[in-house]
Formats: sequence, C-alpha cells, structure tokens
Amino acid sequence: MCIRDRARAAGAGRVIAVARSAAGRRRAREAGADIALEPGDELAAHLRDAADGGVDLVVDGLWGPPAAAAVTAMAPGGRLVQVGNSADPIAGLPGGPFRGGRLDLRGFSVFSESPESRRAGFSELAAAIAAGVVTIPVEEAPIGEVGAAWERLVAGAGGVKLLVRPG
Repeated sequence: MCIRDRARAAGAGRVIAVARSAAGRRRAREAGADIALEPGDELAAHLRDAADGGVDLVVDGLWGPPAAAAVTAMAPGGRLVQVGNSADPIAGLPGGPFRGGRLDLRGFSVFSESPESRRAGFSELAAAIAAGVVTIPVEEAPIGEVGAAWERLVAGAGGVKLLVRPG
C-alpha cells in the first residue's frame, strides 16, 4: 500500500508533498503523492489550490518558510505536526491563523516515544520493507569517502540514507 492509499484509508482526500529538490518531488510522486510542490513565494496559494481550499493536516519535516506557508494554507481546525527542520531551524509563524482558525501545532520525535511504541513502529516498518511496500534509498560509501558522501546529503540529497562501509 503506497502513502496515498494509507492516507486515504485514514480519511485523507489528497496527499500533497512539498520537497526542496526535483528528486525529492519525484520520490514523493513515486511514493503516491497526488501532487508534489516546490517551496517558494507562492507555496501557500499552491497548497490551498491543491487542497481545494485548505489543508487539514501537515506533517512538516521542512520547517522555516515552508511551515509558515503551510500555516496560512490550513483549513480551520487544521493540525501541523512538526517532525524536522531540513529547510530552516527557525520558522516565523503568523499568529492570526492559529487564533482565527483554531489551529493545532504539535511536535513529534521518535526518540520521545516509549520503547514499546518504538518497537511496534519499527516492527511494522520492517514488515513493510520486507514485503516491498516501503523502500528506502541507500547510498553506500567506503569510510574513506564518507566526507564527500555526507556533503552530498547536506547539499540536498534528502531522502537517501547513508551506509558507511568499513575499509
């Protein structure tokens, strides 16, 4: 089951992704996103258009200006779950949408979950990987080339895990 199918099973109408790179947007579409947008000055308007008026749930791994745009594109009662800050560690969020739209902002980190919850989540993820439902792009690098591989990841090769091989 792809991301879109899982989201729809949970009640989503559309799955909208925002990714900083063309490769990230391609991966999002391949994973089942209905549309993949690029952050920018018009992101809030593009999000509202893609969501037919307002976004109900944002799982935000970017933070910074993309999170501020998402907040202004949210439907009343919407929720933003903050899970990362790959675009910027600081976000200047407008207060009006939170008050007027009664929006909810929550943080999530797997490290704050109980060991039992992490074990269950990782077991579910491992089963999905074993079944081929979930794939994780991995770049392998020998330890002598880890610096160059790390620089590629920092420069925007997001969505790829780095596996360092000894020797």
